[in-house]
Amino acid sequence: MPAPKASADLIRQLIHDNLTDKAIHELTGASRSTVARHRRALGLRNTYFTRPDDPACRHGHPFPKHLGRNKLGHLVCTACLQQRRAARPAARATATPACRRARAADRLVELDEELWQTPARELAAQVGCSPRTVHRVRAWLREEGRGQVWAEPEPDEVAVEWTAAGERPERLTVAERHAAIRLCRRQGLPVRLIAERLGCSRETVYAVLRQTV
Repeated sequence: MPAPKASADLIRQLIHDNLTDKAIHELTGASRSTVARHRRALGLRNTYFTRPDDPACRHGHPFPKHLGRNKLGHLVCTACLQQRRAARPAARATATPACRRARAADRLVELDEELWQTPARELAAQVGCSPRTVHRVRAWLREEGRGQVWAEPEPDEVAVEWTAAGERPERLTVAERHAAIRLCRRQGLPVRLIAERLGCSRETVYAVLRQTV
């Protein structure tokens, strides 16, 4: 169903409350031409537009010192126009993706230890950036010598012995898998049996054994 039309009394009451035509249009749904027609009937003007007989603009800049015309010939406040133009480059610069990434990088660097101990996805949600930005900051800190270099933990000797005996745990690190392959080879087991116990291919076993030579 279409929205009910706003009554003329409501529109005129909002006009007397010094609301602009755009604000009345958004509140009531009446077209701006309809609001302007009621405003002319009341003999009132839209406070948004600048008039030469105004003592000052809406922001308090005195006329006629700051009274001028834009490219369309409309009367405008030159002081307000200069302020808007001065604010545009700064707002545009802070809205670029590069500036957002730079601000996120600054916040990531301030996290210090948390930057290395927290997963990238959680940090990205916390700071408001992408996980790729987190990885880039980590790589940059490593190049600067300020990062933590990840080192693989030492293999668990018990897990290595169990794997060599044929009782492989559910999870093995790369170091434990390589140590178990070397241990099985020292025990004289053939490559086929080593691959079955480790759950890998014979090519993997050969590759690990070549590294030990």
